[in-house]
Amino acid sequence: IIDHFSFIVIDEAHSIATDATYADSAFHLFTFLQYINDQYPNIKIILMTGTPEPLQNIPNFIEQCTVFDKREECINLVPNKIKFIKKK
Repeated sequence: IIDHFSFIVIDEAHSIATDATYADSAFHLFTFLQYINDQYPNIKIILMTGTPEPLQNIPNFIEQCTVFDKREECINLVPNKIKFIKKK
């Protein structure tokens, strides 16, 4: 099934580093990402987080990434209008 994917998107990616102190899921996710990176180099991995600093503690991982830091551009985004669409 993995051959049908072009992208893998992980939100709250900082949890790979921060949750590793108390949860096994961070290790499983990191192992999965390493596997995809090694075996399927055509699949792009997108990591999203508002707290990228913890990811810098993962050796040989962030060095392979292209980082787009948009934190200075996306501050206090508030919608101009919120519309509620009722079922009827």
